[in-house]
Amino acid sequence: MRFCVNCRARVEGSSCPNCGTPADAVAPKSYRARRFDQEGLGGLTDEEASALCYFGWFLTGLLFTYLEPYKSSKKVRFHAMQSILLSAFWVLVVFSIGLVTPLRHREAAFWIVQLLTMAIWLGMMWSAWRGKDPVLPVLGPMAEKHT
Repeated sequence: MRFCVNCRARVEGSSCPNCGTPADAVAPKSYRARRFDQEGLGGLTDEEASALCYFGWFLTGLLFTYLEPYKSSKKVRFHAMQSILLSAFWVLVVFSIGLVTPLRHREAAFWIVQLLTMAIWLGMMWSAWRGKDPVLPVLGPMAEKHT
């Protein structure tokens, strides 16, 4: 059973009964399967690898720093280093809140920091996946220097 590459209707003859597209037409580029050897390990593009650098906090940052096809990409190395630095900064902020904040306000402060951190983290993942290179104010230049 074949389906039309244009309208996804069932094709039994030499052309689609719905839109008239030839049955042997080539699917648009976005529908074609990617070959794994084209773009590195697992077939990830630089944008996908950059977004995954933020997925597991500093662990995936370290992983992509040492994985062979991605350690040669400056873009992926930048996002990996920025992920590592952002994780270290988060640990420092949480530790500081634990030391400085009075006990009755500590839980609220932790929740606020957690929500802000998750918003920043998701924003970084989204921007990296879309092909943009977001640079955090202090951590970004440090990450650029270390890549």
